[in-house]
This record gives sequence, structure tokens and C-alpha cells, in this order.
Amino acid sequence: MSSIQFQKNITIELDDLVNDLDLKSLEQFSSELQQIIARKKVANPKQRELELLEILYRPFPAKAQKRYDELYKALQLEQISSVAKDELLQLVEQSEQHNVKWLEALTELASLRGVSVYEVKKQLNIDNPPVANG
Repeated sequence: MSSIQFQKNITIELDDLVNDLDLKSLEQFSSELQQIIARKKVANPKQRELELLEILYRPFPAKAQKRYDELYKALQLEQISSVAKDELLQLVEQSEQHNVKWLEALTELASLRGVSVYEVKKQLNIDNPPVANG
């Protein structure tokens, strides 16, 4: 049986605390606890939120996107050299890294705000990583 001891010598048995909770309440308790943990891990939550927002709104570089589009079209037409194919693979890797950073920022922001990823996307009116125009 797990227990938590607070600084003021209050001990609560975790089993006693959560056994009587239904699954929905337990999930809500867990979610709120995760939110508290996420906030405590960050020295300045508002500053971190701004950093995450910058990542979320940063598009994949326009020059790289344009080159990717050109190479992908050549690939579709089966008119791509092996050198160009290697370049396309490098651009795919860069794009995937950009998307991973975007997803990590999105999930961290959701955790900081204590809401779902879906809710953050709704709040920010975003769906996918931004693509540069140009």
C-alpha cells in the first residue's frame, strides 16, 4: 500500500484516497495532478508558454518547402536523379523533425494548461504545423 507523507506530518494512504473514486473521477484527479507536476517542472510557466507558442506558429522554411515540392513533383513524374532523391529524403527528414518539435510543443502546452491537445488546437485555431507561404 502506497502512502504520501506531507511536511506537516499528515499521512494519506493512496489506496484509501483513490479506491472509492469511479474511473472518470480518478482520471480527472490524475489529469489535475499531471498539470500540477508540469507547472512545477517549469520555473516560469508564462515564459515557457510563449516559447511553445513561438514553436507552434513557426512554419517550415519556405525555401525548403519550395524545394521539397519541386523534388516531390519530379519523383511523382519519375524524373528524379539519385542525387535529387537523396536531397528529397533529407528534406523529408527535416520536415519530420519540424513536425515532431511542433507536436512536442503542442503536448507540453496542453499539459501546462491542463487541457487536452484537441482543446489547445481549438483554442489556437490550429490543426497542423504551419507551412510557409512563398
